[in-house]
Amino acid sequence: MEEKCLIVTGHYGSGKTEFAIEKSIELSRRLNRTFLCDLDIINPYFRSRDYKDKLAEEGIRLVAPDNKLMKADLPIVTGEITARLKDYSANLILDVGGDADGGAVLGQFSSLLKERGYDFLFVVNLNRPHVSSVEGIISAIRGVERSSRLKVTGLINNTHLGGGEMTAEDYLRSAAVCKEVGQELAIPLVYNMLEKKEYWSLKEKSLCESLNNVFLFSRKLVPPWQQ
Repeated sequence: MEEKCLIVTGHYGSGKTEFAIEKSIELSRRLNRTFLCDLDIINPYFRSRDYKDKLAEEGIRLVAPDNKLMKADLPIVTGEITARLKDYSANLILDVGGDADGGAVLGQFSSLLKERGYDFLFVVNLNRPHVSSVEGIISAIRGVERSSRLKVTGLINNTHLGGGEMTAEDYLRSAAVCKEVGQELAIPLVYNMLEKKEYWSLKEKSLCESLNNVFLFSRKLVPPWQQ
């Protein structure tokens, strides 16, 4: 990733910010000068900026509006983003809203991203409205591609973060749906996200051997009403 940056997007409740934070931590433990850029102006909850202090403990610099503006539910994008995109020695992860408006924010930087090089991952949670089918996921991806003027390069299956108790069979089905989307769009299913406690539960039942590219994480973001 020395000359690339990683863009992470997905619909509200997909778990994209959870992935962006966990991936930033993983990256920072291998490489210096890691920055997590919060470009999500759509969702007032579960934003990377709410985890600023913990990121700093891991040596990760959060790029987001400063001070009072950090908590504002306003379409504010800090000018530091441009500087970081031009700094090829920086390792960047961009957390972006997963609809047309979020894509439009990213589109401001499309020329810089194409010049620099990027990976663009779309996080899928089949339990969320509008992205519960192959057709819905493809429609969402094409919408964010049009508004951002960039191409999605891979998928992340994160269906287990939806409401209700997920069975292993449910999760394997969601992985199959994501693979079908990937075949239609000629992009890979890069990760199957699993919370660590779920992974070990499934492993004990010998039900997760058919899942490849498992990305394990410990949940860090919870709704304000559960804090």
